[in-house]
Amino acid sequence: MKCFKYQDIPGVDKIGGDRPAERFYKIISSAAYNWDKALVMSETYGAMGDISWDEIYTIAMEQYTKGINQIIPHAVWYDDAKVTFKPELSWRHPKYADGLTQYNRYVSRLNVMLQNHGRHIADIAVLYPIATLQAGHYLDGSLGHYKGGVEVPEADYVDISELLSTQVCRDFTFIHPEVLNEKCRMEDDTLVLDNPINHESYMVMIVPAHKTIFWSNLKKIKQFYDQGGKIIATGVLPSKSAEFGCDQQVIKTIQEIFPGDAKISNNSQGGQAVFLDNPTAETMRKTLDSMANVYDVTFKPHAELRYIHKVYQGRDIYFFANLGKKSVSTQAEIRGRLMPEMWNPHTGEISSTKTEYSKIDGINITKVKLELKPLQSVFVIAKQ
Repeated sequence: MKCFKYQDIPGVDKIGGDRPAERFYKIISSAAYNWDKALVMSETYGAMGDISWDEIYTIAMEQYTKGINQIIPHAVWYDDAKVTFKPELSWRHPKYADGLTQYNRYVSRLNVMLQNHGRHIADIAVLYPIATLQAGHYLDGSLGHYKGGVEVPEADYVDISELLSTQVCRDFTFIHPEVLNEKCRMEDDTLVLDNPINHESYMVMIVPAHKTIFWSNLKKIKQFYDQGGKIIATGVLPSKSAEFGCDQQVIKTIQEIFPGDAKISNNSQGGQAVFLDNPTAETMRKTLDSMANVYDVTFKPHAELRYIHKVYQGRDIYFFANLGKKSVSTQAEIRGRLMPEMWNPHTGEISSTKTEYSKIDGINITKVKLELKPLQSVFVIAKQ
């Protein structure tokens, strides 16, 4: 993540071959949120062959729901007789010529709505485990440089990311250890990313599997827990410090959070800590639901929609997409009392929507009906 601190526009390459870049989009967009940057780019479609329009739209929707907001199609060649790596995604290719206008308008509408320096909204922070990745690495590993050389056995952070994004359907932000130390503060039982523009508030901190953790991070996580914060740890609990001479403090603090062999701990301030050694969508969703009654956006289980929520110039912008093969009919339960409209990026149509209102623990909830066929998406737009 840290290299993106020094780039004006963090970016990734979605390219052909066995390179599942979509598993890492959230790392790139989270870097932008950590260091308060407006744009997140992806060079996309290169060397993927003559892919279908369904795949083209699927990739775009996944990128934009995961925080990418500047797509750069690496699939247009100066000379269509010398296309080294297909596709040639232009008017000159008979497979794509008729659909390009609609696609360009679609992506342009996504850019208009999401290519802004607004606030990203998420209730969940995930600690980026660079300490344990570095501790487990060495040069010239057997996997070779294209696969990172070494497989760090405990590293489950990408699996946790995909579980949250694609099955549990709760958005989150990876927090870099330096950002946790330097830019995050406590407000009672909430952890606040204190940026001038992209300031976020987290009710839950997920600590993916670590053998080695920054002791400075663990102290802050313990403080969050002591003040009533909610923690989920996965896979492996840390036992070593990235700082010299602090291993025993790490071990002692983990024992204070999870005394004995406890997998669930609570304290008098309302803090809760849960250890999931092998998390699934069901156990992760159940654990999150036990920690808070109201999240920013929720769906019924198995309504696997992707989404992103931003706030720009006082307006809430929600983007929902159905990347599945079946139609989805569900209610999105959105925190707050909103008067939303439905904006269709495929057609440009703006329409009203039927809403219901309720309260949970005194918190307003707006229920919005979503009917999305496969590879359909919609914006829900509301003023705060």
